[in-house]
Amino acid sequence: MSSRREGFDPVSGLRDAMGGLMDRGMLFGDRGERGAGAPPRAQAMPVNVFEAEEFLMVIAPMPGLREEDIDISVRGNTITLEAGERADLKPESGKRYLRQEWHYGPYQRTVELPYAVDAESAEATFGNGVLTVRVQKAETERIRRIQVKTTSPAGSGQPGAWQAGEPTRPS
Repeated sequence: MSSRREGFDPVSGLRDAMGGLMDRGMLFGDRGERGAGAPPRAQAMPVNVFEAEEFLMVIAPMPGLREEDIDISVRGNTITLEAGERADLKPESGKRYLRQEWHYGPYQRTVELPYAVDAESAEATFGNGVLTVRVQKAETERIRRIQVKTTSPAGSGQPGAWQAGEPTRPS
């Protein structure tokens, strides 16, 4: 008696289905499905956002790009990272990719930050295909430490001490 499951490999089926999605560009900006000559849609890149007491850092991988390919804008509590597609990394005429899972742009990502930031303080570095943007939190968003001063005992005549004859102590 033969089983219907004979020859069925669920892992291969899943791998083939995922490969088909990637080939059609559903995971990487709809590449190849938009028609000849259509400009590629920008793909979102993953980011990491770190917080310190005075600043935020946004880190994003941008493989194959140069610093002159990248545009960064900061407004309020949002930061936008953009980069064009590198023409020199496109396949040469007459060649075609059999599988292209690693793209070289265009990239576009807008990240809403948890705080307003000071756009004038933004600094960006780019090395080994990784963009790092450091931006100060806006003054209104920074933690302000308030020093607590000790007062003298009541009736001592020192500033801040309660004087005899005051009707009530404020709450």
